Amino acid sequence: MAVRSESLDLDRIAPLALGLTVLASGLLLYHLTRGSSFWGDDWAWITTRRANTVHNFLSPYDGHLSVLPLAIYRLMFAVFGINSYAPYRALVIALSLAIGLLVFEYARHRVSQFLAMLVAALVLFVGPGWQDTMWTFQIGWELALGLGMGALIMLDRRTLGADIAACALTFGSICSTSFGVAFAVGIAVDVALTRRRWRDAWIPGIPLALYAVWALHYHPTGINWSEITLVPSNLAQTFAGGLAGIVGLSGATPLDPVGTNLTYGTPLLAVLAVVSVRSVVTRRFSVRAGTLLVVLIVFSALTTLGRAFETPLVSRYIYPDCVLIALYGVELARGARIAHVVQVCLAALAVIAVIANIGILRAGGGYLRMVGASTNADVAVLNLGRGSIPSGYIATQLPDYPYVAITAGSMFAAEDALGTPADSNQQLARVPATARAVADNELIGERAIVLSPGISPAAAGGAPPSVSSITEGFVTRSGACARFKPASVLRPGAVSSVALTLRPGAIRLIAGSAPVTLAVRRFGPTAATLGTVGPGRSAVVLVRRDSAGDPWQLELRGGAAVRACSLR
Repeated sequence: MAVRSESLDLDRIAPLALGLTVLASGLLLYHLTRGSSFWGDDWAWITTRRANTVHNFLSPYDGHLSVLPLAIYRLMFAVFGINSYAPYRALVIALSLAIGLLVFEYARHRVSQFLAMLVAALVLFVGPGWQDTMWTFQIGWELALGLGMGALIMLDRRTLGADIAACALTFGSICSTSFGVAFAVGIAVDVALTRRRWRDAWIPGIPLALYAVWALHYHPTGINWSEITLVPSNLAQTFAGGLAGIVGLSGATPLDPVGTNLTYGTPLLAVLAVVSVRSVVTRRFSVRAGTLLVVLIVFSALTTLGRAFETPLVSRYIYPDCVLIALYGVELARGARIAHVVQVCLAALAVIAVIANIGILRAGGGYLRMVGASTNADVAVLNLGRGSIPSGYIATQLPDYPYVAITAGSMFAAEDALGTPADSNQQLARVPATARAVADNELIGERAIVLSPGISPAAAGGAPPSVSSITEGFVTRSGACARFKPASVLRPGAVSSVALTLRPGAIRLIAGSAPVTLAVRRFGPTAATLGTVGPGRSAVVLVRRDSAGDPWQLELRGGAAVRACSLR
């Protein structure tokens, strides 16, 4: 009786602890995503999926049926536009919190409320799943997962109304991403083994049939059956990664999703296998545990056959893996009476896991802020070229290029319709160095500054180019020209160079007896190579006029004299 009373005390504090955990998770995720913005696939939908047509909603994106997320994006576009990313951040975070609450709702009917709260807390702070909880484009995965879980909860109620809701939620899951197909197959197994009557086959049957009709009409591509031999190993990685991720041992980073997933996940998988076998032998293995295994297996197989070039440990796959494995663990512990002291120890371990995963979330948030800053800076300099850039020009410096290729014309049209998250000219000078370097490279790509070999017909005239710095040499001026001559003796490791400040217009360069390398920068901290002028050759540097007042810095590096003349 004492154990039961103590457990009851823990259960009494579970709802308050869950509320505080949800609040902490939401505030943390919102803080970590500050400065993030639309990038990658977001821009694909912004520029190409705004039409209010049936085809726009039903045509596959990356092989997925994405009706629900597209509809939500269209609603967000209409209400908020794209001037600010804040409403979109709030949306994806709200969905991740809802998934944590669904995990609690699912688990509390199988284990104590306190343990259910611990499982939900682990899900609310899944570090390696940062893409799904912090990047708005991933709401499709969150919707598929949340609606699929909702369908499982409805199935437990065994009423006609709940069955109709389960069918509708399963279809909604399928309409979010193809991940929903895995839920539909799992639910079909669940219904077959628990109901054992054909008249209930409609619950998973209707969603699967409608999906089949869509697939036959649109022929979504991506399934590569030749990769089927990878399914077993990827399935093992799916379980190992999910186990390591949920307990804070993944060691993953945005650039290294593998981390220590397999190092710690493999022994954890062996332990899970032993516990599962024991559960089967003792006849405690529930049908629902088998259902969750089927969902995981089908999901792993679909991602392997559809995205064999990616590791199954990437962030957007690991998040649903972690959630499903957490639910599977709940099924294995179903009905178990766990001593008070053990639950307290589990709570301590959960706190350690959450702390470890917060570190991974911070890294993910930092990555999103970096690509967000680069995107906003890149869009800003593209806007500087409006009227000069061809509409078919592809923004090669946008993050996620070449997987997502956005043309200048489609971006300008989207901005005219929805607004723009682009930095202002003043903000552009204050963004992180990496973003400013991206801006300079895009400006070079869109020909805001051009190196044109040959002799210009324009005559020299006006003031000579302004010299901003000299290294290992000296400059003389004559009329409209400045002549740089390297020092006759250089210090060890030194390179002769001169930096010129360029504003809109043109200058002519004439190299001496050695080639001259040109490098330029405008907003970035370091100069990017523009080209080379051969020995004894001439070339013209043209600078386009735009609304930004920042001049270009042109570095000339070489071992011989070079002359630069302003052109009329």
